[in-house]
Amino acid sequence: MLGNRLALNASVYYISVSDTQIYVGPVGYQVIRNAGDARSYGLDLDINWQMTDAFTLTAGLNQGKSEFVNAQDPMTNEDYDGNNLPYAPETSALLQGRYQFDQAWVPAKLALTAGVIITRIFISMNPIP
Repeated sequence: MLGNRLALNASVYYISVSDTQIYVGPVGYQVIRNAGDARSYGLDLDINWQMTDAFTLTAGLNQGKSEFVNAQDPMTNEDYDGNNLPYAPETSALLQGRYQFDQAWVPAKLALTAGVIITRIFISMNPIP
């Protein structure tokens, strides 16, 4: 689009994981424990616009859900089915600019990239025991 200067990308994903491992316990005394199965699914969108030969603007958005499935604590028998996976982003957004310098004194491409990423993450205040 726009003379090959604009690219739109979209993807839908589904990930199934067996024997998910997570950190459990109070901070400083955490251990890794198998927590059963998990799944993640969502939508990822991004746009890249090469505004000039040197400057590219990128924007992206991801909306997803990550949850336990058939998960039970082997020590306490607590059921985790449907609970969110800790630290898994529900929403992420990106805005980034990249300027590539036109130069000949170094045999490489030289660029400056700056951006911002905003992420909404589930963090449990009551860690899984």
